[in-house]
Amino acid sequence: MKAGFKQTDVGVIPEEWHVSSLGMHGTTYGGLTGKTKRDFGLGAARYVTFMNVMSNVVINCDIFEHVRVEASESQNPVRLNDLLFNGSSESPEEVAFCAVVPQEVAGLYLNSFCFGYRLQHGALVSPLFLAYLYRSQVGRQLVKPLAQGSTRYNISKGALLGVSLALPPFPEQRAIAEALSDVDGLLSGLDRLIAKKRDLKQATMQQLLTGQTRLPGFHGEWEVKTLGDVARLYQPETIAQSAFTSDGYPVFGANGVVGWYSRSNHETPQITVSCRGNCGTVNRTNGPAWITGNAMVINLDGTPNVDHAFIYFALCHADLTVLVSGSGIPQIVRGPLQKFEVRFPPLDEQTAIAAVLSEMDAELAALVARREKTRDLKQGMMQELLSGRIRLRQPEALHA
Repeated sequence: MKAGFKQTDVGVIPEEWHVSSLGMHGTTYGGLTGKTKRDFGLGAARYVTFMNVMSNVVINCDIFEHVRVEASESQNPVRLNDLLFNGSSESPEEVAFCAVVPQEVAGLYLNSFCFGYRLQHGALVSPLFLAYLYRSQVGRQLVKPLAQGSTRYNISKGALLGVSLALPPFPEQRAIAEALSDVDGLLSGLDRLIAKKRDLKQATMQQLLTGQTRLPGFHGEWEVKTLGDVARLYQPETIAQSAFTSDGYPVFGANGVVGWYSRSNHETPQITVSCRGNCGTVNRTNGPAWITGNAMVINLDGTPNVDHAFIYFALCHADLTVLVSGSGIPQIVRGPLQKFEVRFPPLDEQTAIAAVLSEMDAELAALVARREKTRDLKQGMMQELLSGRIRLRQPEALHA
């Protein structure tokens, strides 16, 4: 065994860590009881929703909903630093996610499908540490075996209180929670920046693709053409999903890439419009690909005076759902799509507009990739820090 570690009932853990359980440090309480639909949406009291618990490490205090609670009722109020768990889920992997209450809110209660846990006074346990623990792979391995059910899974509060878990010393708990919280802060910042960039792109598309704003140096007249005037529209051959391969060429269907195939039916980049499923979604291929019959190809090969990228952005900005027809399965057929009108500036202005929007797309893609990399980093940190395989401080520093 590696020096500085010990064997316990929960596996190999650092020597300074100890095996404990929730039941040794606090008690649980239930959510709202005796309520009907008429009680919700009214009253001065508020409650934490099921999705607020499921979706957040730290409860979002800006989205509480109203509920009517009379003074004579015996209900359990939610307090600062309480831990809130979802008591049921659609899969055993999702039972007992945990979120911490970050502030004291008067008249706050909990959804009936959830339950709360309150640490006893003086307990040397970080609520935020526990919130991260029960959302990590380490925590999932602890609670998944406790899930009971077949179509919907539930967890016993007593079973959760009794399960053994490894706890580091209190200072290390706080250090781990702070490190993970810092990464969450970075992720939130990236989410806000991505949303801001997307809004800016939409505003820019509205200005440039309608001619409301012209790029410097461009003054020519715009003309209206239909897609049938500039492109050849058709639906290619559809292949069964059973024919997909593990690699090869990307298969483009109604919602973008849906798999891989050993052959391609288009060698040059193409624009596609989904004509079934999520009708009106616009995609584009970057090279050789197999495009299925669930997507209409807007083939511009050989068309003069039309910038391929400009058409792509113009269609992305347009509302193609107005072309949806069919009383059974909604679809977009070729005739109306051929008649769809697009406004075209001169070719050099098309190219300039496409270049501006392509640059914005590249910035967005870089931010999304950065966010995914940060999310993966957080997952790795949670696994290593919450299992004790990586320590943030030397053991002697933790007790200084």
